[in-house]
Amino acid sequence: MYTVMSKKFILPVILGALLPSLAHAATPTAYLEQAKVVATGKTIRAYRVPTKDVDGKTKYYDLTATFNVLDSGQIDTTTSTIVSKVSPNFAPNAFIPGTYKNQGGDTTCTLGTTVLNGGRMQAALNCVKGVADININWITGPIIGHPFQIELLAAGSDKIPANADFTWGKVILSNNSYWFGCMSTTDITSATQVGGTIQLFGYNQGNTQACGTTLFKQ
Repeated sequence: MYTVMSKKFILPVILGALLPSLAHAATPTAYLEQAKVVATGKTIRAYRVPTKDVDGKTKYYDLTATFNVLDSGQIDTTTSTIVSKVSPNFAPNAFIPGTYKNQGGDTTCTLGTTVLNGGRMQAALNCVKGVADININWITGPIIGHPFQIELLAAGSDKIPANADFTWGKVILSNNSYWFGCMSTTDITSATQVGGTIQLFGYNQGNTQACGTTLFKQ
């Protein structure tokens, strides 16, 4: 005796057999155009290069390509090297370069960014109000291993609840002791970017917020 299977039953069975193979049909590739690429001399460094594996999953890698040069001036393809390692999984909290102003419009700030070795992003903020100016640097990633780790730990920044949600830095130079209400040279600061706004906080030399401001991208 033969059992007749309905189409409603057969179709899911067929699809169930095909879907696993379809899910593995992704072509492995890389997206260098989405990475931060820095070239100096014989070396090209690319930070957080997105790649897609055969399963369609995205991963991030830091690449360093060193090109040796022959006496003739040609690139030596036999000894040139490419080194790849997994990018550190830092909280993105990426900052958007450009011009910003405070709510009152009397302060103009310029923000520039770069990617450091290891994948951290550095943001440099320069603000001008009349004859006063201030320069603040932030660097993304956890406090441990942070370029300003010594200053941040001395200030107790690691004791602030949810400190990992903020990007930490300090005032590099200020010619006014009361920028944004309290900030002066070497003071600890933190910041976050949400859309076109930057929330900036000042802590003097401790871990209690003393002042802050909101900057709006122009």
